[in-house]
Amino acid sequence: MGLRTDFYGQFTFDHPLTAEHRTILEEFAEEEHEEEPGETGKPPTVYCQWKPTADGRGLEWDGVEKFYYYDEWLEYLIAHFLKPWGYILSGDVQYNGWTEEVHGTIGVVDNEVTVTRASGTVPQNWKDIIYGRDGTGSADKSNDW
Repeated sequence: MGLRTDFYGQFTFDHPLTAEHRTILEEFAEEEHEEEPGETGKPPTVYCQWKPTADGRGLEWDGVEKFYYYDEWLEYLIAHFLKPWGYILSGDVQYNGWTEEVHGTIGVVDNEVTVTRASGTVPQNWKDIIYGRDGTGSADKSNDW
């Protein structure tokens, strides 16, 4: 049993992915990376769960549970694909763990990744806050957690 964490939002590129780059990243996200994960220069774990958005303008979580080392995966993708290809990634994604008080924001500014873990407990209405009360998915970024 592991910690399930959900992610809300997406990171955006400074310009859309080419069709070739989008295909490479989609295929990479589907592969199992068993070549000694976690060692220097190798993927951090077996599964990368960041995938290109449908329009190729950003990266988003693939929705599969138990995504570990999500910040290290962003750093890996930036170092091995995005930066060499000339892309700059930016944006904020909220995260929330289901079984523990793990929540906060993953921020990327000009390919630099930071993770801010919020203090305190997650409000009972956290899904309303993230998704917006009307269910449209527009996040209320005024929260303090």
